[in-house]
Amino acid sequence: MDQRQESDAEPSQEPPSIPPEAAAAMRGGMTSLLHRSGHVLKAMTPQGIVAFLTAAAVAPVVGDAVHRGTDEAIRERLDGMGAGYLTDVLAATAIRLRERRTPTEQQRIDALAEEFLVRMAGIAPTVRVGMCRLLCELGAARLAIGEAVTAGHLDMATGLADGLTRLGRESVEFAALTGEVSDALAGLRTELTGSAVDHQRELERTRETLAGMLDIDRRIATVPTSHTTPPDCPYPGLLPFDASLADYFFGRDRVRDEILVRLTAEADQGRPLLLTGPSGVGKTSLLAAGVEPALGFDQVATVAPGAEQLPEAPVLIVDQLEELFTVLDADRRAEFLTAIRERSGTGTRVLLSLRTDFLDRCLAEPLLADLLPHQLILGPLSDVELRAAIERPALAYGITPEPELVRLLLRDAGHQPDGRLPLLAHALAVSWEVGAGRELTVVAYQSAGGISGAVGESAEEVYRELAPEHRGVARRMFLRMVALTPDAPDTRRRVPLTELSAERPVLDRFVAARLVTVDGPTAQPAHEALLTAWPRLAGWLAANQAAVQRQAQLVADAQEWIHRQRDPDLLYRGNRLESVTDLLINPAHGRLLRDQDREFLTAALDATRSRENRNRAMRTGLVVLAALALVVAGLTAWRADRVTTGGDQSLSRQLAAEARSAGDPRRAALLALAAWQNEQTAEAKDALLAAARTPYAGRLPGHGGPVRAVAVSPDATLAATGGDDHAVRVWELGARRQRYTVDAGGVVTDILFTPDGSRMITNSDGATRVWDTEDGKQLSTVEGSGTAIALSPDGKTLLRGEAEGVSRWNLPSAAKTGFFNGLRAPVTQLTFAPDGTRFASGEQSGAVRWWDLSSGQEFPLPGTHSGRVTSVLFSPDGRYLASTAEDGTIRLRSITGGTAGDWATFRASSGSLAFAKTELLAAGDTRSIRRFDVSGRREADSLVRDAAATRILSADPRGQVVVAAGDAGDIDVYRLNVATQEDPARARQALCAVLGGSNLTMEWTAVGPDRGAAPRC
Repeated sequence: MDQRQESDAEPSQEPPSIPPEAAAAMRGGMTSLLHRSGHVLKAMTPQGIVAFLTAAAVAPVVGDAVHRGTDEAIRERLDGMGAGYLTDVLAATAIRLRERRTPTEQQRIDALAEEFLVRMAGIAPTVRVGMCRLLCELGAARLAIGEAVTAGHLDMATGLADGLTRLGRESVEFAALTGEVSDALAGLRTELTGSAVDHQRELERTRETLAGMLDIDRRIATVPTSHTTPPDCPYPGLLPFDASLADYFFGRDRVRDEILVRLTAEADQGRPLLLTGPSGVGKTSLLAAGVEPALGFDQVATVAPGAEQLPEAPVLIVDQLEELFTVLDADRRAEFLTAIRERSGTGTRVLLSLRTDFLDRCLAEPLLADLLPHQLILGPLSDVELRAAIERPALAYGITPEPELVRLLLRDAGHQPDGRLPLLAHALAVSWEVGAGRELTVVAYQSAGGISGAVGESAEEVYRELAPEHRGVARRMFLRMVALTPDAPDTRRRVPLTELSAERPVLDRFVAARLVTVDGPTAQPAHEALLTAWPRLAGWLAANQAAVQRQAQLVADAQEWIHRQRDPDLLYRGNRLESVTDLLINPAHGRLLRDQDREFLTAALDATRSRENRNRAMRTGLVVLAALALVVAGLTAWRADRVTTGGDQSLSRQLAAEARSAGDPRRAALLALAAWQNEQTAEAKDALLAAARTPYAGRLPGHGGPVRAVAVSPDATLAATGGDDHAVRVWELGARRQRYTVDAGGVVTDILFTPDGSRMITNSDGATRVWDTEDGKQLSTVEGSGTAIALSPDGKTLLRGEAEGVSRWNLPSAAKTGFFNGLRAPVTQLTFAPDGTRFASGEQSGAVRWWDLSSGQEFPLPGTHSGRVTSVLFSPDGRYLASTAEDGTIRLRSITGGTAGDWATFRASSGSLAFAKTELLAAGDTRSIRRFDVSGRREADSLVRDAAATRILSADPRGQVVVAAGDAGDIDVYRLNVATQEDPARARQALCAVLGGSNLTMEWTAVGPDRGAAPRC
């Protein structure tokens, strides 16, 4: 008989336990395998995982036995090691391996694993039982999963746990592994939880100690005398908080303390601490009014990038590090970074502050690249921190803000992007001025223009008050104070005051309004937020990008010229030379040219002069060339000036006309904003006000595919959407942001909210599920597949359409309580009457039926459809029953008591219906949302004439909010009670809020070419 068949005989007695020293060797073998080949092991079949784990465990024993010599010695050694059921397998493998002179550990493991896989496939269970007992006695599951978790390889841990569990469920001999895996996971959770608790306690003790030290530091710190006199306003506006406002700086205590700890830790490693965050998140304020006072003002020196000499101080702060790339050339940048590296190595604590949109530039600088893994990211304020930043400065001043104002500010700030803090501070500062420093009220805040409008309003007011001849001066001044680069965001630039002597009267006006700041010998915009929040300045910058693109091309061509050994054939000539000559004359661009760029242009000019000499017209050519350069420079300035005078009136009127005729409300809003931004013509004003009066209220990002179901909560604060991606997303309509996502287990066909809004019910092709609306926790499941669902007005009865009828279920218990089987075709739609005593169903055949809930009696209904019913619902007052189907008709029946009459029929390609008060809304295959006057039996003006294809609708019970979606995955929101707006500034603010952000460039690109710069909010 074959040796392998003999070894599969049933065992007659229990094998001996494994001696401790052998067990330790076996665990060591498994650990070595996991470290070496765990990533391969996780991808194996369950049988492969067990075979290789067992092989790794016994390989050391087999290796020792190989050296025993005779077959009898080998078997004696293996029996003594507790191999038991596996002795025959191990002995056979050891004898084969003995024929190799020096088998490696991996060769032993491979040979054993191969043998185990063959034996595992045998009929008798002996080897499988033996392998399972060996692995359980060694704690292999705990060892393998624990090693993976400790190493941070959760995918490996998942693969191992899944493989061992599946094998335990598929094979009775390995059933014990299932419990082993569960015990291992439980033990690891307990161990990790204990470690986390201990770590948390240590952190708390450290934090308490640090807080005490900081308190001591604050008491002994030298505080500037400016703190003793209250400022005129506790909010700095667009300017950052500084030392004079440190007593009014709130909301950043936690991150300030973390900076102080990390600053010392990084200095101990000989490197600076890199603080990163988006523009407007409050980095400069945190450093000046948070970190510096905590360290002591006499301990800190703050410099700008490019400082000629670094001051001697225990702590060195470099703010706005992005100026390395926007102001300094490569040589000065290298010199400054070298100085920073040397200072960090002397024990000085160095803190660098950088905008996150410049992080990619750091990769080319070794010092900064090394800091990226250790950076400290400054995120936006939490709601609690934001409330402190709003309330506590005023309270410290002795003023209590109106509670409603605080709520309004928190809401409006939530709608802003990450750079909201300077906009918020400016709105508060202007509101403070309106209240004369005695009160902070909603009225003052609204008159200031709110968060999104206050900055633009302030800047525009200063600009309007300038004399006509000074407005062009303002434009040129701001263009000089902004660094424009083709491959990076616009940033502020410090401009020496000596270069602004001609602009000084204009400069002083903007300084007085706190829109420009003068710091020593330089001036710059108060904050990057001004570059986008003031539409006029945004337009200037967009128009000036053409010159920036020419400059970028010049830089690239000059580089190629140098690389090609100054090949004269690469020099510009003719019209191309004329188009860039002004870059040498215009200081705003000339300062960004490198020496080799100037050399390239000069060589091109010289070559042109030489050609003119050869043509015997040198003198004339030089005069013409010089005049041409001046003319081009003059034309460039004139063309740019036309952006803000009358040059764009024609474009403004064109955009306004397009906005008024656009059927898509989102497109109309974009065009109206662009028209107003280009020139504030009467036509632009009309278009702006008209766009603000539409019901369109914004777009939710949507799903990755078609949306099949939409629901609006009873209080109109939430919407839920679901579709082909199996996801149900719940949205906060006020903030237009996603609260959470749940997995519905299949394609979502229906979503409902309970009448009190506390629960949400979803129907998919796998089951009907009930969820907690607040946090998305699943509460219960109605098993089985349903084609449609409806919920009674009291929220206690759920109806579900099925192939043979309609089932009835109790909520929240999910118990089945009845079945209506009088239907002749599968049910496609269900709806309850408002009184909860009756319900209606739509069928695949086109029939619409009306039922009594208690008795199951069917009431006759006039009219039917000739295609599948896609929507059926009662009006909110219960007087009408509407249905639509694939035959392209909408039918309305009047309901009086127990009878129904045919009320109206409309021809419409509709897939979904929704009632909004006395109107019926319909959406289908077209790009419109149609409205029907129910009582008047006529079609009214469309809610939307030309928008993204909409197939599904939902409205709240009071008809205030409508949510629509379709195959594209985007979800549009409409508010039907829109207040008439006559103020262009407020209309612009409303449209910016509707469009949902300050960066509209991508959407604007889709509008089409030749329409000027994208609107900015």
